[in-house]
Amino acid sequence: MQTYFIAGCAVLLLLGAGCATSNEDSTGGTTPAVKQAGSDTTSAESDTEAANDAPLNDEIRLTATPTNDYSVSFAWEIGEDAEYDGFIIVRSLEPNPEHSGKNYWFRQHPSRRSVTWTPLPKGEWNFRICGLINNECAAYSNNVTATIE
Repeated sequence: MQTYFIAGCAVLLLLGAGCATSNEDSTGGTTPAVKQAGSDTTSAESDTEAANDAPLNDEIRLTATPTNDYSVSFAWEIGEDAEYDGFIIVRSLEPNPEHSGKNYWFRQHPSRRSVTWTPLPKGEWNFRICGLINNECAAYSNNVTATIE
């Protein structure tokens, strides 16, 4: 019985457990736009990569690349001094979302540094990732906004 429990936990960690549902709108084929929070421009390519050249310490830096299938591919870097037990990507209509359990979220294993979240519904969404220590968000990344039309 304990073997099934451990195997089930491992599957949840590998696949990511969250509130994203598979019945959200996934038709169409438009390209979502992504922009760094505070930027006046929105494009089909990520503006976050060039905006973040400062060295990392304990912070988390999130970038996003839109796709044509209602998806956004995320990548993140952490500082060399940072150690986290895992990560949670959070999504909200409001900027700088936090993991409250009331918004959509996507849990990631501590060894991962990229993931694609699909399907995402139409609209302008804000994303951040938090680094977990003892199952609590200890640090948040920059905010990234993605517009899915």
